[in-house]
Amino acid sequence: MMRGGNMPDRSGRYVDLYLSEVMDHLNSLNDLFLQLEKHPDDRAAVLEAFRAMHSIKGDSAMMELHGVVEVAHEAENLLAAIKDGKLAVSSGVIDQLLGYVDRIEGMVKAFARSDSPKYRDDAPKCVGTPSLPPEALGKPRTPNGWLGEAHLLTQAPGPAGAGTGVGVGADAYDGGKIGGAGVGDGTSVDINVEAKSNAKSNVNANAGPPPPENAGTFKVVIRNNFEEKLKPIRAFALLRVLAENGDLAAVVPPYDRLAAGDVPLEVVATISTQDLQKLKEDLLKIEGVVSVEVSSAEGATPKDEGMGSLKALDKIHQVDRLISTVETKSQETASASVDVTKDRYRLGEIKVNVQSLDRLFNLAGELVLAKSRLNNIVKSLDSADLKEIQRFIEGVVTDLQNEVMTIRLMPIGQVFGVFSRVVRDMAKSLGKEIDLIVEGGDTALDRKVLEEIIDPIVHVIRNAVDHGIEPPEERLKKGKNTVGTIRIKAYRDVTNFILDIEDDGRGIDPKIVKEIAISKGLINAKKAESMSDGEALYLICVPGFSTNRGVSTTSGRGIGMSAVKSKVDSLGGSLIIKSSPGKGTVISMRLPASVTTMKILVMRVGEQRYAVPLSDVVEIVRVSESIKRYIKGEPFIDLRGRIIRVYALSELLGIKDKSELGTAVIVRKSDGLEYGLLVSEVLDEDEVALKPVPNMFYGKASLIGASVLGDGSPTFIIDVMDLL
Repeated sequence: MMRGGNMPDRSGRYVDLYLSEVMDHLNSLNDLFLQLEKHPDDRAAVLEAFRAMHSIKGDSAMMELHGVVEVAHEAENLLAAIKDGKLAVSSGVIDQLLGYVDRIEGMVKAFARSDSPKYRDDAPKCVGTPSLPPEALGKPRTPNGWLGEAHLLTQAPGPAGAGTGVGVGADAYDGGKIGGAGVGDGTSVDINVEAKSNAKSNVNANAGPPPPENAGTFKVVIRNNFEEKLKPIRAFALLRVLAENGDLAAVVPPYDRLAAGDVPLEVVATISTQDLQKLKEDLLKIEGVVSVEVSSAEGATPKDEGMGSLKALDKIHQVDRLISTVETKSQETASASVDVTKDRYRLGEIKVNVQSLDRLFNLAGELVLAKSRLNNIVKSLDSADLKEIQRFIEGVVTDLQNEVMTIRLMPIGQVFGVFSRVVRDMAKSLGKEIDLIVEGGDTALDRKVLEEIIDPIVHVIRNAVDHGIEPPEERLKKGKNTVGTIRIKAYRDVTNFILDIEDDGRGIDPKIVKEIAISKGLINAKKAESMSDGEALYLICVPGFSTNRGVSTTSGRGIGMSAVKSKVDSLGGSLIIKSSPGKGTVISMRLPASVTTMKILVMRVGEQRYAVPLSDVVEIVRVSESIKRYIKGEPFIDLRGRIIRVYALSELLGIKDKSELGTAVIVRKSDGLEYGLLVSEVLDEDEVALKPVPNMFYGKASLIGASVLGDGSPTFIIDVMDLL
């Protein structure tokens, strides 16, 4: 994990692993602390948060991010005080804990961005630190005080004639064991999940027995004559014994070299132990250890501070990583025979590089295009064999596309913690009381769509907190509960992902919206008069519109909802706004399941071909004189009693075309109203790979994207919702 013995390897897989694990822990801590604020007596949440923070500290010590280690240690002290009943959970304590999370996140992100790792804490310090008893903020707690009887690793004698047997906790693997590795002289390594599982679950607050007389911090020199081919195994056993018998402050050579089998004749460790005699005895039990020499290390400066202060849970993570290193090294040794049974070594999931996944997704999109072109060619040829092959390829491509799309799906619940934090922090700053209720966290959405939509969701939530939910005294006067409610509900219909953000606040008054729009010059009085209340609500999405009279840190610039609608539209989705003055507002985002492929309806306008998303189309109608109507000079059609406004698509797109427009494509907008697009002819349905709009056309028309049809000709896909 380290370069040159001290510097983290920023180009290696360890950095990626570190960043991934720490960010997962931080997201988890955010949720746990918000949960703890609502349920102060939730001891399980405290224990889980302690473990997550402890893991961050241990992993960061391995990466030599000393600033992160210090902040994590402060947070550990605070959590330990809560766990031991020395500190009650309060809003101020949660502020402090969330502040630690923010500081760590800032430093970790700086480390990820910078070529020169920032080891210091540059983030703003938390204020209002709760007053803690001296013992709560003192030296690091011993593992016994926290984990009680948690024996991380157990050494068990092998069968007669065998060498050392090592049992290792590894609950990342199924089946109890991940292999019986017969190595050279009969030494076996059994990886047992029970030890680590017990270490994580057998947590209690007992202080443990008083330390023996031979407790303290010692420098331990371990001399060995390990056989070359068995060095990874022996290093594994050595580190296991050190981890089991105390707090390992430093080891030379460093951990990563030992894990790789680089074991010199002398290994020097600085360790704090409660029982020196037991440590020596356990080390001498390792086959190949010749002698163990001990001297006092009180006040000594460790040669390798990169190991950090490794406590019990840190060791679990390190052993997990060491397992794979030992197995790999053993398999590479020519004289070592390793037999890993498939049904005993199974990984339920793997981490995949996002860029590789995106590349695979794009290739699947190209296959969709190739499939469409093949279908077009087969139509022109009368060959039974070719049609059979075409049907087979079509089925395979469809299955592949569905599988790849499934891989890209992520449950939206993974980002719900972000929304909870936004509501909490804003409500506190505005003096409001708000409950956030989330539903449908398991609803899956394309990762790309999810990444793009997080900011718009956050803005809608901020609007609900700032504009929607009233202060407690105002709600009380209205006969409402002083605690406002914001509800986020995620679900899916046949083709779309839908997210509803609902509040029980003031609601939106369409009359006031019209007045503000007129005063800002966004519409004229005549236009306002002709608008229905439902249509008026969408004026809040016009650039420059704001109900705030001034600009604050949270709102008032008039660009928020405009940006939200623009983003939703660019993803091929639609924004639906419903509101009742005095009762609340519901803003729904309707989004496609995927932004890479799309089913479209291809139309001809004069000599040009355009397409619209098939999901927007209600029906296709042949326009005859008998159904044409004109109201105040505007064209409508009477479709089985439904009076529908129609528009010539050529006029909407600014195309000069005088050809007959005899077909109406009926589409339904996000507000539920139906409109008709008059076109020359409807050509076909198709499924295409969506491509970005070329720069020369960007912003010039309401376009979702471009694509290539089955016959090889290009076409633009129109954003009907924006066009109308």
